[in-house]
This record gives sequence, C-alpha cells and structure tokens, in this order.
Amino acid sequence: MRWWWQSVWGATMAGLGFRRSVVFGHGRAVGYRWARPGPPPDLSKVQRPAWLPPDGELGVAVGTRVVLVSEERFAIALVDCVAYSSGFEFTISYRSRDDLGREVLGFGLPPVPGRELEVRIEYPDGHHASSGTEAMSAHYEASYQGREPPSPSGPIVLPQRGGGGGNRYEQTYWCWPIPTDGRIRIAVQWPAAGIASTSVEIDASAIRRAGLSSDKLWSG
Repeated sequence: MRWWWQSVWGATMAGLGFRRSVVFGHGRAVGYRWARPGPPPDLSKVQRPAWLPPDGELGVAVGTRVVLVSEERFAIALVDCVAYSSGFEFTISYRSRDDLGREVLGFGLPPVPGRELEVRIEYPDGHHASSGTEAMSAHYEASYQGREPPSPSGPIVLPQRGGGGGNRYEQTYWCWPIPTDGRIRIAVQWPAAGIASTSVEIDASAIRRAGLSSDKLWSG
C-alpha cells in the first residue's frame, strides 16, 4: 500500500466498511475485517483525495519550533513544520520523565473521549477545524457507494504518521489548504496525559511563502 493509505489506515478502513479487530497470542496484532454485505472493495481503485499532501513535492522546512507546555514532569512542543504548495504539516512532540502507560496511549483499549491527542487550528481568516478523519471517511464512503467524493471547504487537520512509547510520543498533522498571510493559532489538548487546552500562534505568512516556493519533482 502507498504511504497515504498507511498514514490514515484506520480512517480508511472504517470509511470503507472494515471493522477493527485485535488478536492476542504471543503478541498483540491489530487487523480489520469486512463488515458489509458483498465482497470488499478494491482499494487500489479508490481515487486519491486531492487535498492530501502532494506526492510530487518534498516541501520546504519553515523552521518553526515552539514549546507549548513545559512542566516538571513533561513537555509538549510543535516541531518540524514543512510547507507545500497546497498546505503544510507539523509534528506535536510529547516528552515525559515518566513512562507513558497503556492507558495514556490507548493501545488495545476501546476509544474513549479525551484519550487521544487533539489539535485545533484557526486560520488567519477565522476558519477553524479540529483534528479528525471525518473528511477521509466521507471520501471513501462516497467511493464505496459509487458517488463523487465531496469536496471539503477546509480547513482540514488530518492526523498522519505517529506513535511512540517509553518517554515520548509524536504525531504529525497535515493541514489543508495553504493559509493566507497573518497568524495561525494552534491549540493542543490531551486529557489522558494531563494536558489541558493550550495554544500558540505561529507565522502563517512564513508558511505561505515557503509553500509557494516548494519545487515540483516533475511536471505535468
């Protein structure tokens, strides 16, 4: 599977009608089973959403790195901001002096409100969104039903690759579209890790300039 399937695999599977299952043995494995009538869809034929990160760009590093919270036992920061012609991505990095337990990371546990790291973003024009996979699920649901996938108005904050364990956890987010000039407010909360909502403003103009200078790897 291509990377964009892998980065939001759970949302993709749920949107298409697969249900998550966990198998315990010598270790723990997460799988998916088809939960609708008829045969499962051919995933290779599902159209790639146009609002995902462009495959034909490497992006331009913006250099934004800022600490949102720094306490005695843990800290959380925004790092690795990279701009593309159609949007940008960044990573939320959580560091702790204590070991991150299963109840914080939620491995093998049912979904519970407040357990997942949540990111909310507000663009300079006042439009805002929270991290989630609703747009992705809607896209694949429409594809499964043979309909034209909806075109979201934006913005979108989509969780991408991420993970961790021990004393750290990192999650990357893709934001679409590229912002207008001004300031972007990014708020983070993670009740399971003891982090109440906290926010920071970053330079949207710098992101826009970098994104518009992102070179294409090939033409056409």
